Order: sequence, then C-alpha cells, then structure tokens
Amino acid sequence: MTQTYPLAGNEGSIGLNQFTHPAQRAEALLARDARRLTLTGPVELAQGGTGLIGRLPVFLGEDEGRFWGFVSVVIMLSELLEQAELGSPELRGYRVQLWRTLPEDTGGGRQLIAGIDGERLEDAITEPLTLPNGTWYLSLSPPAGWRDTGALAGQLLLAVLFSGLLTFLAALLVRTRRQARELERQVRARTAEISDARNRLAATLAALPDRLFELDEAGHCLPGGQQGEPEPQAAGAIRRALAEAGRQGHSRGHQYVVHQDGREYWFEISLSRRQGSEPGFVLLSRDIRERKRAEQEVQSLAQRYHSLIAASNTGAWEYDSRTGELLCSDEYFSMLGRDRADYRRRRGNNLAGIWSELLHPQDREQAERNFTDYLARDEDTLYENQFRMRHADGSWVWILSRGRTLRDAEGRASSLTVGTHIDISQQIRDREQIHFLAHYDPLTNLPNRSLLMDRTRQAIQLARREQGQLALLFLDLDRFKSINDSLGHKVGDKLLIQVAERLRRLCRQQDTLSRFGGDEFILVLPQTTPPGVAHFAQRLLAEMAEPYHIKGHDIRVSVSLGIALYPEDGRQFSELYQHADIAMYQAKAAGRNSYRFFTAEMQERYSRMLALENGLRQAVARDQLSLVYQPQYSLAEQRLIGFEALLRWQHPELGPVSPAEFIPIAEQSGVIVPLGEWVLARALEQQAEWHRQGLPPVPVGVNVSAVQFRHPGWCERLADLLGKAGLAAGGLELELTESVIMDNPQQAIAVMDSLVRLGVRLALDDFGTGYSSLSYLKRFRLSRLKIDQSFVRDLLRDEEDRTIVRTIISLARNLGLDTVAEGVETREQLELLQRLGCDQAQGYYLGRPLPAEQATALLRQAG
Repeated sequence: MTQTYPLAGNEGSIGLNQFTHPAQRAEALLARDARRLTLTGPVELAQGGTGLIGRLPVFLGEDEGRFWGFVSVVIMLSELLEQAELGSPELRGYRVQLWRTLPEDTGGGRQLIAGIDGERLEDAITEPLTLPNGTWYLSLSPPAGWRDTGALAGQLLLAVLFSGLLTFLAALLVRTRRQARELERQVRARTAEISDARNRLAATLAALPDRLFELDEAGHCLPGGQQGEPEPQAAGAIRRALAEAGRQGHSRGHQYVVHQDGREYWFEISLSRRQGSEPGFVLLSRDIRERKRAEQEVQSLAQRYHSLIAASNTGAWEYDSRTGELLCSDEYFSMLGRDRADYRRRRGNNLAGIWSELLHPQDREQAERNFTDYLARDEDTLYENQFRMRHADGSWVWILSRGRTLRDAEGRASSLTVGTHIDISQQIRDREQIHFLAHYDPLTNLPNRSLLMDRTRQAIQLARREQGQLALLFLDLDRFKSINDSLGHKVGDKLLIQVAERLRRLCRQQDTLSRFGGDEFILVLPQTTPPGVAHFAQRLLAEMAEPYHIKGHDIRVSVSLGIALYPEDGRQFSELYQHADIAMYQAKAAGRNSYRFFTAEMQERYSRMLALENGLRQAVARDQLSLVYQPQYSLAEQRLIGFEALLRWQHPELGPVSPAEFIPIAEQSGVIVPLGEWVLARALEQQAEWHRQGLPPVPVGVNVSAVQFRHPGWCERLADLLGKAGLAAGGLELELTESVIMDNPQQAIAVMDSLVRLGVRLALDDFGTGYSSLSYLKRFRLSRLKIDQSFVRDLLRDEEDRTIVRTIISLARNLGLDTVAEGVETREQLELLQRLGCDQAQGYYLGRPLPAEQATALLRQAG
C-alpha cells in the first residue's frame, strides 16, 4: 500500500503488502487472477478494526497484459452492520446469521460475518445476496422454531387417510395381477412378431451409412433409438428442415457442422413425414466430411488463384477463335485503370475490339499480326507478345502477354486460347534506368567514360575512312577542391551541372561531351582542324570565365585545357586521352586558365615525371635519399645558431635530381607523406647523435609540405618520432610556407597550436612571396620569419626589394619574431642585411649545405 485517503487513522496500512500478508494473500491473488472487482472480508485491518475490502485489479499496456496493482476501498464492518440493522444477534424478534462460504483457494468453509454465534440456525429461511466475486447468505429463524399444535393435528389426520388408501390399493393389486398374467401371454406372442420385424429393420439400417432418428410432430427425438439423439449443433438445421417438410412433406440438403477435438465434422440431413397412428418425422443424418473437404479445397484453390493473380498484378484472358469472343478478368482492366463492368454494359462479353482500340498506334499492327500468326500454327508452343496499352489517365502501360491454346489428350487444338497480361512498365523503366546509369553520368546527364570511349572509337573509324582529323580536349576545373571545401559539395555539384550546360551549348550536334570523373570533362570534336580547335578553346575559356550564380554566391572558376589531335597525337582513344591529359597539366603548370596542344617535348617531360614518381616510391627502400645541413648564423654575434635540413636524391640512372623537380611530384602523388616522415626521423636521429657526442645543442629546421601538414594524425606521429629520438622538442623547428597555412587558416592555427604544445618551434618560410593576412599572422604561433631569396638576390640593385626587406624586418620586430635572410651569396648582401636589422642569415656565402659528417665537424669547431 503506497497511498491512502484519508490518511488520518489509516497510517497503519502504509507499506502493507497484500501478497505476503497471511490473512489477505489468498484472496488478493484470487482478485488479481479474476481480473475484476472482488469483495473480501471480513478481515482484521492493518490500521485496526474489522472491515470489508473491495479490490479492483489494474492492468496496463496495449493488450492490458501487465499487472500494475490494486485500487482498494475499505468498508468498516461495524458501520455497515449498524446501517443494515444487523448490529445485534436478533432482528425484530428473530435470530439472524449473516455468513458466506469461503473460496476453495482460501481453504473453504463457512465464515460468520454477523449475528448469532455457533452452528447453522435450524429451520432457518436463507436468502442469497450476490456480491462481486462471491455470495453472502442471510439466515432467519424464530427462537422457538416454526411448529404449532394445529399443524400437528393436521399431520395426524393425513396419516390416517394415507393408511386407508394403502388398504384399497392392496386389494386392487391382487385383481390386477390376474389380468397381468393374461396380458403377458398375449404380449409374448406379439413381441416375437415385433422382434422379427425389428431385426429385419436393424439389418437394413446397419447397411445404411447414414444415422436415422425418429421425431415427433414437435420435432423432439423419440426415445429408444439406437443412434441416440442428434448433436445439439443440428438444432438449427432440423428446425429449417421441419418447416420445409411441414409444407411439402419432405426436406433435403440442410447442413450443420460439429466442432470437436479441433476438427470440423459436416453433416447433411434429409427429413420425411411419417404417416400412421403416431404421426411424426424420419430424419437421416449423412456424414459429408469428405465432400465438404473437397469443396473447401476447390474453393481454397480458387481463392489462391485469384489472390495470386491480384498480387502479381496479372490479368487473365480467354479467346475463342471459333466465335471471336475475348473474355478478360477484372485485374486485366484494373492495371489499365478501367472498369470491366462498364465495358461489359456497353460492349457485352466480347472485348476483342477493346483490346485493339487500346493498343499503342505504333504497336497495333505488329501485336495483331503476332497473335494471328500464333493462332495459325499447328505446333503446341507458348504465345508471347509485348506492346503498349493506353491507361485511363492517358499514359501508356507496357504489357507482356503470354498464352497457350488448350488441347485435348491426343494433342488436338481447341478453339480456346488462355493467357495472362502482366504490367512490365516498371521493368522497362528499370531497364532504361540501368542503361542510363551504365552510359551516362547521373549528375550532369552527360555520357560517362564507357559511352565516351565507344563514341570516340566510332569517330576515329569515321575519321580514318574519310582521312580527316579529330580533336580530343581534356578539361579540368581549376581549384575546384577549394570550392567544395569552402562552400560544400552541394554547391560544387550545382557548379558542375552549370559547367556541363555551358559546355553543351558550345558543342555541335556531332560532338561528344562527357563527364570523365570529378571535375574533369572530355570533348571529342570530329571533322575539325588545329585552327578550328584553337578557336573553339578560346571561346570555351571565355565562356567558362563568366561568373556562376549558385545559392547566393557569385563563383568564378577557370579551366585548364589539354588538346590531342588524331592522327598526329594518337590513333586510339587511350593514346589521345593520355596525351590530352599531359597537355592539360602543362596548361595548369603555365598558370591555369589556358589551353595547350600536345607536343613531343611534353611527352618527354611526362615520361621523366613518371620515371621520377616511380623512382620516388622506391628511393627510401633503396637508400637513394640523404640529408644535407645548411648552417644558419646570427648576424649580430657572428656565430653558428642552427641548421636547415635539406633533402637530396641521387637517382641511379638520372643522377642528382633537384628538390625543385621531385618535391612537387611527391606532393601530387602522395609520396610526400612517407617521404616527409623519413626526413623528420633522419633529422632527429642526427640531433640525437650530436647529443651523444656531447656537441652543443642547436635547432634543426625541417621543411613541411602542405599535404604533410594537413595529413590526419600528423601531430601524433611527430610526437612518436620525438619520443623515439629521446630529444626535447625545442631542438626541432618546422618551416611552413605561406600557402600551407593560408589555404585553411583556421585549421592551420589548430595544428600549429598542437605543435607548439609539443614544444616545437615554427618558422614561416619564403615570407613575402605568398598572400599572408596580417590579421592571421599575429595569431600564428611563429618564432621566425624567413625572407625569401628572391628579395635578397637583387637587394643591392633594386630599391623595391630593399623596401620590402626593411618592411619585413620591421614587421617581425614589432611581432616579436626573429628574421632569417635566405640565399645570401655575397659579403655586400650580408653587410646590408646587418644594417637593415636582420637577425640571422643563411646562404652559400656563409656556408653551403653539408653532409652530416661535415656538419658535425662544423658544429664541433663552433662549440
């Protein structure tokens, strides 16, 4: 019990568990299982006193299957008895007992609720009182009993009269016995006759499979029949049969079913009026289970057939070649959105004309000819036809019609041909969609790579026959990835769609435009010349340069275009594509927003690039890479303050390869990530070796590429390398270019913060050649600015370079950063940099890049 009202006086009931209380457990369980209101009592209440408890069980859930608890009402017994005038053992001079019989689940027995204590009242009048889930009884008797002297005299007189009656009956019995012996003789003779007749009737009935019953005029079964009585379930059928037999003397065909042991037993009754001294009816009950099972099986098969037809969206038809009649099912018309009943009212059963009317004009002649040809064949084959029919909404539905002519056991064809109509519109659409996806780009609806290659082969064959030319143009959007990253892929997709539309407007009917993948497009221009292609490329660049308006953004994007000509640059698609791709990259290298024709020199450069790329992938494993260390000096103190680690590659066939050549290739191919990790590991290993030799610690700068800087997990990998080397991070300086950190400043700031937390120093390399934002520059966690050598080279001759260097030095000083001049090659350059206030410098004049052994010697000398 968790809540009670009122609480005053009932505090003792809080916390009572009715299922564990010895006096309430049994009837509480009974109330729960009965799932209805029950009345229990009298019981001793937890809060004191005796009372009655009304319990209403509460069940929750959609199916009311979870028992929640009781809502109980307590009635104080003393107050109830006072209101009913049963507070004392006697009521108006009579002895009273109010009692009930306990349920068997609670032990049974009789429980006195109020009134005279003790056993039951003798000769009491008892009235039941029906209550929820039980019955109470009120017994009443006078204290002295119900008997009186007048009643006793009446009983005596009745006994005397009864004795006289017995005497008269005894005399009558003697006379009756004499008559009985005579009747017995006559009965034996008649019985023998009846027995013979009964035996003959019994043999006849035993031969019948039916049960036979005799009924009186009211329809009651006469006793004594060997078949007993009809089942109670037969009552309704018998009443209907009696009514029918009453009108016409007999009745047949009324059925009833008996359910027993989970099975159905079907019977059919026949009833006939019986004439004679005892009119009535004769009833035959026949077991028709087998017949009913056969009927149900036939009905089930029919239902399954119709369900299958409906579920498979299949219409059935039947054609009689002898009469020309065509019959169609409801589903036949439903798949066309039409009403079969309406057509039958207007056209009758022959629907052959309707089929022809609904055929697509382009399919009608062929469909009718196919059907006629099938009917004319002698062999037993399957008819199959495919055509379009008009739907009620005006659209066209693709129909697959199949059928077969019915034949007899000897294979002779009948006049009937039956078949089905299946709506295959979705299959046709799916087939078209599959064809589209296999040959077209779903975003731009342009031909994809597969269709492009097929059309290009056809165009090459035509150009070969006509001895003409053909141009393949490879187009790539410049910096499309930046648009995707900054504005999102949805904007990028819309941009590709608009680019495709502009290109489509530029193309002729015989041209092929394809989206080759990503932001790459290929155009195949047959029947053209080099001047014509150049003119087309200029128009294309101008058209692409116009702004695109997408979701409130005005986007300008340029393209780089590579051109390969048939037959000069290749005679197959693969050759033309490869050469146009090479020319396109040359256009990008030349500054983008331009076009280039493929040349043999490009092929040579491309071949060298491939060789370098393949060689880079094996360079680390084959020990072809090394580090050199260029010293850096303090201009004020004229002492060595550090090194910059520079990568060198000695190719076994090509010889020394400049970093300016192989680093861009490494970045494009993705090799820069493992390559950069190798450089960091070697530089840290060298610092650890210097530390083991007791040389003074100096920082070593390592260049970091944009790909490496943005690579996921790079900071964690750097921390692992520092841990393996056993060095403090302060001895490592990472040199970042402006393009690395300004491509995505927010991301760059987050990565730089992580690096600074490791203790790594950061320097901004080639400062002044990029497009750093001063607002971001102050937020970068930098230690030094490195002045690019392009400003140092002409420092003595070019006033503008001197102004730029002076400005960089002043900016760095105001930001609390050191400045390092790169590419110092003369004494005059060094002295001028000192006068301008530059802090540090490096270059050939101060020291060339040194192998590790020479750098070690220099460091030992400086220490």
